[in-house]
Amino acid sequence: MIERTSVLKRILMAAIFLSVIILSLAIIGEVFCRLVMPLNKNRDRYVAVRNIFQFDERNVLFDEELGYSIKPNLKVPFNNEEFRTVVTTNSMGFRDNEDSLRNPSIFILGDSLGFGWGVNWPASCDKALEDLCGTRVLNMSVPGYGPLQELLALKRFGEKYDIKGKTVIFLLCFNDVADTMGFGSGSIKIENNSLNYSVFSKDAFNELMELYRTRSYRGIYRTSYMMYILKNAQKQLKNKLRNKKKTETTKANTVDPHLKYEIFGLVLDKIKDFCSENKIKAIFLWIPSINSFEDNAAKFGDDYEDTVLSEVTRIFDRSRLQLISLKGGLAHDDYYRVDGHLKPGGQYKIAAEINKLLTKQ
Repeated sequence: MIERTSVLKRILMAAIFLSVIILSLAIIGEVFCRLVMPLNKNRDRYVAVRNIFQFDERNVLFDEELGYSIKPNLKVPFNNEEFRTVVTTNSMGFRDNEDSLRNPSIFILGDSLGFGWGVNWPASCDKALEDLCGTRVLNMSVPGYGPLQELLALKRFGEKYDIKGKTVIFLLCFNDVADTMGFGSGSIKIENNSLNYSVFSKDAFNELMELYRTRSYRGIYRTSYMMYILKNAQKQLKNKLRNKKKTETTKANTVDPHLKYEIFGLVLDKIKDFCSENKIKAIFLWIPSINSFEDNAAKFGDDYEDTVLSEVTRIFDRSRLQLISLKGGLAHDDYYRVDGHLKPGGQYKIAAEINKLLTKQ
């Protein structure tokens, strides 16, 4: 009996010793991974685990025409690794105060950059612009929207309120071409040299919300960099064994690039026609991503954003519209290092650049 107790004691001690060794190695491995993980890989991990405002069903409503819209009179926390914010909306679901709905002179349309992702509302570009120019500004930007959704949202607003003769600022960035292609979950196409797009599916909306809510890997990757690296390595090995390895560039270009630029051009023509009909002064601004200020390889390749900007500029030239790049007015430090969105200082710089343009005109 004594020998049996002794054996069990030795086994228990060995198990404890082994557990300590494994735990120590795990901690060392985690610290090592956090120290050596390249910035682009850290960004990939962050994209996999971050909170996405427009995919949270507590924040948005299904919209047959736009896909989704932000809930009105909302007040919710929106936090990620580099920021902690509160998002409030007015009675029309825009991230602005109620006063801005009363006969605004300037409208800001964009996606998450215009929305003020990562900053609290008083620090967003619309409020700063309002203070600088002394006129009422309404921010209608919605994360994830492309130019077509922005146009449709502006039209909808114009059905209730007078927008004739106003100024509209369109904030564009490199992902707007892809966002335009994704409008309606692939339901947009060209027929007889014109756009044809169908309504959104509520089932598709519900599936997207469910998929976001049930991401099983989210908590693991958020807690452990090492688990992300191991899982990513296993995925790459599996693809190699299956001879199906794909680069990020290949994934990003599954759609015919000529088609997506053609669609973008037709959307731009629609914006131009609508603004002309309503005597709206449209100003198009290009907001560079943080990658344009870095030497390391961007997610889609070093020259991806430059290629998009070159094609988009060509489309603007053809349409006889001006696209103004704000790269010279921004700097690397104006962005969150991992998240990539603009900090309060970057939002203010956008407002200051817009104010300069309005003053000159």
